[in-house]
Amino acid sequence: MKDAPLASDKQSYKCGEGDKNFYVPTDSTNYNKYSKCSECYAKALQICPSDSFGRPPTRKTKSGIVLYDLNNFTLNEYLLNSHHAFTDNRYGGLTFGEQIEDDYFNRSHALVWFNNKGYHALPSYLNVMNNLILRSKISDPTIAGKFGISTYSHPFTLNSDLLSQQSLEQRISDFGIAITVLCAYSFVPAAVILYLVREYVTQEKRLIFICGVKPLIYWLSTFIWDLVYYLILISLTMALIKIFNISAFNSRVMTTQAIFCLLFLYGWSSIPLVYCLVRVFKDTSTAFMAAFCLWMFSGMLTCIADLMLTLYGWVPGIVRVQSILSRFFLVFPPYCLGSGLVYLMRNELMADFGRTIDADLYVNPFSLKIIGDRIIAMILIGFIGLIVTYVLDLDLRFPNIFYKVPAPDTTMDGDVMEERHRILHSNETNHDILQAKSLTKVFRRATGQSLLAVDHLCFGISKGQCFGLLGINGAGKTTTFKMITGDVHPTSGDCFLYEKQIRTQAYEYPGSIGYCPQFDAVDGYLTSREALMCYAKLIGIADREHVVNLTLKKFHMESFANQIIRTYSGGMRRKLSVAVAMLGQPDLILLDEPTNGMDPGNRRIVWNNIIKAKKQDKAILLTSHSMAECDVLCSRLAIMVNGQFKCLGTSQHLKHRFGTGYYLKLRLENESSIQIASNIIHQYLPDSNMTEKHGTRLEYNIPKTYTLSKIFGFIETNKHLMNVIDYSLSQTTLEHVFLRFASKQRDNSIANLEDVIIDDTASISSSTVHSFVQTTDKGNNTYSRRSPSFTPNQNDNSSQTAADLQELPVIDSCTDLVLNVDRPPSSTSNTSSQQDEHVFRI
Repeated sequence: MKDAPLASDKQSYKCGEGDKNFYVPTDSTNYNKYSKCSECYAKALQICPSDSFGRPPTRKTKSGIVLYDLNNFTLNEYLLNSHHAFTDNRYGGLTFGEQIEDDYFNRSHALVWFNNKGYHALPSYLNVMNNLILRSKISDPTIAGKFGISTYSHPFTLNSDLLSQQSLEQRISDFGIAITVLCAYSFVPAAVILYLVREYVTQEKRLIFICGVKPLIYWLSTFIWDLVYYLILISLTMALIKIFNISAFNSRVMTTQAIFCLLFLYGWSSIPLVYCLVRVFKDTSTAFMAAFCLWMFSGMLTCIADLMLTLYGWVPGIVRVQSILSRFFLVFPPYCLGSGLVYLMRNELMADFGRTIDADLYVNPFSLKIIGDRIIAMILIGFIGLIVTYVLDLDLRFPNIFYKVPAPDTTMDGDVMEERHRILHSNETNHDILQAKSLTKVFRRATGQSLLAVDHLCFGISKGQCFGLLGINGAGKTTTFKMITGDVHPTSGDCFLYEKQIRTQAYEYPGSIGYCPQFDAVDGYLTSREALMCYAKLIGIADREHVVNLTLKKFHMESFANQIIRTYSGGMRRKLSVAVAMLGQPDLILLDEPTNGMDPGNRRIVWNNIIKAKKQDKAILLTSHSMAECDVLCSRLAIMVNGQFKCLGTSQHLKHRFGTGYYLKLRLENESSIQIASNIIHQYLPDSNMTEKHGTRLEYNIPKTYTLSKIFGFIETNKHLMNVIDYSLSQTTLEHVFLRFASKQRDNSIANLEDVIIDDTASISSSTVHSFVQTTDKGNNTYSRRSPSFTPNQNDNSSQTAADLQELPVIDSCTDLVLNVDRPPSSTSNTSSQQDEHVFRI
């Protein structure tokens, strides 16, 4: 070993020819092997006395190297015990002999020691060993000294600028930029899904399909449009990287190209995956937040997991787990983007470090070692997402293996059974435009139970007929509409348009079906003229300008034609949806609550257009919560309860068959007359039941066993005795029939029909067509008849005219009889009001 002499040693070595023999000190073997060493905890050193390790024999060579003969000493103990005595003097050495212990097989029996406190200890002493090996190979020892290897110290030439770029803070900021880019680009799928969910929820997408647009064209055009907008976002990102000169992303051209490729393929793969999730959401706000959180957290969590596994790569088995998970994480586009940016930064860091030592450590970023595998994964994910999106909108019906469809109910109403037999087993359906044959839909709840939403519906709609579907919320009306339009595939059964499957007919003959969804399926950023023009182009109308102008005129929308739809009121947007459904005169018109939210003026305009469509032999399927609307427009009605038809027929047929007689409404002068009137009514009409009592107003249900003449005679005879101001007598309304069946709906809040307070005055007046006024003179009993006069509301902004309102249908037969008898109170009567006016509405 090369050791400098101890400070207490009086004899010094002289440079010269060197010693030929080893110098043996007198006390070389006389030392205390049992001396105790103290521990210096402040310096973490072991301090041993000088007599604890002795003085081995030494010999100085020509080059100044001091050799120690440690044959009689234990090497490790000598080095440990003498460490403190040779502090800052012993920086390395060489050992030879058989006692060398090493973890590797050492054939040379030599070992190089170095003290890492000396900056150049390792290369210096390693060079001594190399010179020893070199000179030992020379045959002539006299000339061996002429040969040797020189070692030089050549420090790195690092300037301040380079040191700043390579600083740890700079690399941390670059990693933060990568995470920021990942978070920012998580808004891309959230922004894409927003509009698509709105189209899906409002049925605008289904309306586009009904107009003849095929799913392939729809999704390709949507994807190209979204991708073009996404390219604008990428261009802005690359411009910011260039402007701020971010070193990790902008130092080399290939790195910049790799970043652009990563960002582009991120959109290529993420946008189709978002398309697959559109059907999951029911509102746009939830869809936006869910898509953003899913993309952001999936990217961050997978990147962090990959990083943590990389840090613990020294643990056995972790490398294999990390390799497997990194391959599995490639199915997530956010992971491909985030980890790809990190790998690119790592590649740039190694390349910059290699440049300082004149080494090219830069790796092609498109290789599989950097981002090549991520590029391949995102390309495949994009294609798979587009294929899945297209398949989801195809008309594919798979065999039902999850639940059993129950058999049709055999205890249904006679009219419903007759219609079912006509559709399934009769040849009388040649004039039907729409046919529903055993239409059934079963849903599976989260609990695993099956829910029968629509139960074997059979009905047909012929030319010039308006078929009304009535039912409370949850009865199955909307599900039936979705099955007819193709938005939901029926579990069993099907719908046919002209005896062809309705979805096939819609694609082959665009414009044969018009559809007004339950919600407004029009783009709020267009004008009504632009919206109608777009749908006219989709349908394939040749003279689009003329047809659109005619439609605007029919619905009295000329003054609003060039205004943005977002500025319309709810009623105006609803009227526009009906106009879109009737655009191009389709053979089948589907109207799902068309007048919901409309004022009376706009409602009359829509009614008139529906009546005109019936006169043009169009088939109309209508749902509404307005009994008066169904009474006026519908040729036939069906009331749905728990997915089944409970009754079917014309409005008058249902009221006559399922009605409970007549309804008598009285308005008395004061509350003290209530008891008197009740006693008189129960005395003369004992089977009548009081259904409503509010202040001085009473309502009674009178059975059909009493004739109208007896009821009128009783009231006219006793009205002064009961202090009746006015009264009305009406037949059972359609609303009463509806509520009677609605009480049987499952999960229905209407548990008892008697608990429902009914006021059908408004509905009666709105469904009136002809008026007969009977004026009774007590002296000579003269009668007169007058026709109705319609006076438009001056404050109504719908621009309807009296001629428009007079287009309501004329009912020839006496179907409804309503008698309103008005008598002024006795306190305000005069000679001019001595006669009572009886108004019969037919």
